[in-house]
Formats: sequence, C-alpha cells, structure tokens
Amino acid sequence: MKKILIDFALERFRSELILKGRQADTIEYYNEFIPPFLDFAAVKYCSQLKYSTVESYTLHLRKKYDNPATVNTNLRAVRAFCYFCGRNNYPVPFTVNLVAEPKKIKAPYDEETVRKLVLNRELCKPAIAILMLIATAIRAKTLCNIRVEDIDVYAKTIILQKLKNNTQSVLPLPDYVCKRLKRYINEFELKPSDYLLTTKRGEAYTTHSLYTLVTRYLKRKGYDSKGLHRFRHTFAKMTAEQGISSILLSRWLTHSSVEQSEHYVNLYGAELRESLKYNPV
Repeated sequence: MKKILIDFALERFRSELILKGRQADTIEYYNEFIPPFLDFAAVKYCSQLKYSTVESYTLHLRKKYDNPATVNTNLRAVRAFCYFCGRNNYPVPFTVNLVAEPKKIKAPYDEETVRKLVLNRELCKPAIAILMLIATAIRAKTLCNIRVEDIDVYAKTIILQKLKNNTQSVLPLPDYVCKRLKRYINEFELKPSDYLLTTKRGEAYTTHSLYTLVTRYLKRKGYDSKGLHRFRHTFAKMTAEQGISSILLSRWLTHSSVEQSEHYVNLYGAELRESLKYNPV
C-alpha cells in the first residue's frame, strides 16, 4: 500500500475547498480545527491514523471542554478531513462519531423587546443590524455581505447573495423596514456598491465584529445579549405561533430542508395551542 503523507493529504484537502468555492470563513474553520488533531495524533502517514486515535482525541476534548457542542465543533472538522481521505482512497478507513448533545430550547427574545427594537427609529448601525436580523431572520454572516444594491426599497425585496449553502435567495421586506432603510441609506449617503453595514475603514463587518457591535448596543439599552442567532430563533418562534407552515418557514430561513424548519413549527406552532379547547380540564 502506498504511503500518503498527512501533510500532502491536508494540502489536497485545502485545495479542494478552494476549488469548490468554499467561503473564507469555512476554510478558516478547517484551518483552525484540523491541525490540533494532527498535532495530537503525531503521525506522519495517513495509514497511521486509527480509530483509537480519534477516540483518544475525543476524550481529550471532553476533558478540555465542558460543552459538548464545542467538542463537536472540533470533531466535525476532523470528520470532514477523514471523509476526504477515505473518498480519495487514502488509508483512513473509519468514520468520526460526534458526542451526544443535550437538546436545549434556546430562549428567544420576548415580544415586548422585539417590538421596542423594531419600532426604534435610530439610524445607527447596530440598530439597523438588529432591525434586519429580526425582520428577515438572515444569518449574521449573510447580513455582513449585503450591499446597498441588493436592497430594492421600491419593490420591497432583498437579494441574499451569500447564503450558508452557497445559493441565493430573494426575500420580501416589510414596508416599515424599507422606509427605515431608505432613511438610513440617504442619511449616510451610501452608494449602491457599498456594504449596508461598514466599519470606520469602510470594510464589511465580520460576524465577530458585528456581534461585538450589537452586544455593546444592547447592553447600553439595558437588554441582555443572547447572541445574534437568537434573533433568527425569535423570528422562527413568532412566525410559527402565527401559524406559518414549515415549507414557508424553510424558505424564509433559507434552510436546505423542510425538516430543519419543522423543528420550530412543532415546538411553537399554533396547532397544539389551538387544541387546548379539547382539554377536558
């Protein structure tokens, strides 16, 4: 059997990510989490990687991190690399199993907080970011890449150019959101090619810098920050309570499958609440 160097396999893996057009954040993720596993394994050839190595690494991660989600964040990168090796007939004949994560319901923002944040008339960047996150349920990364030309305040639509699955989507915008965006764009004299949200250097925000911007703003206003993704959960909860179908919700959330959206509908949907009339008590 031909011996394949680990370093060679890793470079091939990185090249494939670029050839497939994976986004910079995705490539950075793999570059961050695969090398620690290879350093832990301390082997030269792919054939020297064993399932026992992954088991030992998993135990190492469990001792290092209390949160199973953090452990799985590391293991998913390792799994992707091992799958790549197996697909290319490099001798890594095993799969990487994730650890069990307890199912937790992430508390969304309450309706009163949402109402105050949405009806806020401020035109500062964090206020606009929050408005977009609540009104469209887009991911923070997608918001960071939105340019002014992607927004049509007259047709009341927004084009999402960079989604998680490398696709595009067009979402409708509420009238109030369009009016506020128009004021914001005019106030800061933004050009069509400008990012909707830019740093002082005129660059697009990263998800981390956007998180910092919004978190500081919420704390100044007296709100607890629950992370940017909580706005997405809040949108899903509120629309599910209004009776939206899982199919429509999946289109709003740009999910790759309806099953992901069914989770919210099953959790917060109006059907079970309406069945309360049949409760004999």
